[in-house]
Amino acid sequence: MKNNTKIKVVDSIMGQGKTTWAIDFMKENPDDRFMYITPYLDEVRRVKEEVNTFIEPKAIKGSKLNHMKQLIEYGSNIASTHSLMGRFDIETQKNINMGEYTLILDECSEVVTEHTFMTEADKEDFFKYYAYVEDGYVKWNEEAHPVEEYIKGSNFYEEMVLCLNGNLVYINEKLLLWELPVNVFKAFKEVYILTYMFEGSVQKPYFDLYDIDYEYLSVKQGKLIPYEKTSKEMKLEIASLITLVENDKLNSIGDDKFALSSTWLRNNVKQSGKVTVMADRLKKNTENYFKNIAKTKAQDNMWSIYDKYYNRVRGIGYGKKDINYVEYNVRATNKYQHKKALAYLINVFPHTSLTMYFSQRDGLKDINIDIDKFALSALIQWVWRSRIRRQDLPHQERTISLYLPSHRMRTIFKEWLDS
Repeated sequence: MKNNTKIKVVDSIMGQGKTTWAIDFMKENPDDRFMYITPYLDEVRRVKEEVNTFIEPKAIKGSKLNHMKQLIEYGSNIASTHSLMGRFDIETQKNINMGEYTLILDECSEVVTEHTFMTEADKEDFFKYYAYVEDGYVKWNEEAHPVEEYIKGSNFYEEMVLCLNGNLVYINEKLLLWELPVNVFKAFKEVYILTYMFEGSVQKPYFDLYDIDYEYLSVKQGKLIPYEKTSKEMKLEIASLITLVENDKLNSIGDDKFALSSTWLRNNVKQSGKVTVMADRLKKNTENYFKNIAKTKAQDNMWSIYDKYYNRVRGIGYGKKDINYVEYNVRATNKYQHKKALAYLINVFPHTSLTMYFSQRDGLKDINIDIDKFALSALIQWVWRSRIRRQDLPHQERTISLYLPSHRMRTIFKEWLDS
């Protein structure tokens, strides 16, 4: 498979027209083959409506990947989601390469996640009888379990597929991770990644780990330009739209550097049993914020905490889960663009599995996730789901209130605004 892929990171703050540029670019190049990959189905539908040559893969014999393969063979333009891209096997990669496809990737993809088994006994059986580790990758034991004789539904069939595609990595003989093969990106003629704060993503150190070259660009007035940082003038305008809660009583719960992190929440906000003091305090603080500081109706509110603690902290004024609760790392959706009172009850750090992945695989390269930019990127993307993104509205109709009780997250955010 030949490889001279050009990768371009289109890094501009939300609202600068990255998606609009991409749609125009695809319209202006009708003879090229495109694959548009985005986190959400509503964005898939938007691309299909704007560029009528695009097709969304449907389930054939229980699998969208089967239809994807057919579409690639036909040379069709394809719009789909990140989750399907994560299943691209070696055959799909070869066909993409032969078809000389250009990838438009809306937001960075999830390149590394933890892979788990139902039980620890299942994991032991898998490594004892079905697989082995070679150069850090998990390989399927084809001698004991020939691939051609294995059918869907057999023991560890899904893991077999992952092994054959080079998806499984074993760290320190205890941490099993799914990895998106870097050859997926190398299969394309060109790759455009539409994002903001690429330096805070997991995909940046992943590219650096594999010595993948990429070029930074930005979008301005509908055109690609050499990379430009967010201007001081724009940040001043952003700051004028945000009222950040500076209330010692409400914020004191987050004074410690690690307060409201996943570990802190696990230790202080139990998943079962009686409500803890800290859970009750966080709940009352947030109720107080919505009722007495923001003074908004529930329909105007959005909030976030890690899913497993939702029921421990949810209170009056929070609204319904499918309307007001917004996952802490959400991106690329307009579903919440009317919200004006925001509560982000999390202190974001990369999962331990990610830090272990880079520390064990980078050799002497000293490649790591920038943990503060990682946290800031998640927060900014989350805030921009609200009405602050509505540049078509007057200034007063875009203003938001933000409760950010973590001292660390508040500091990072203010430093970004002031930089």
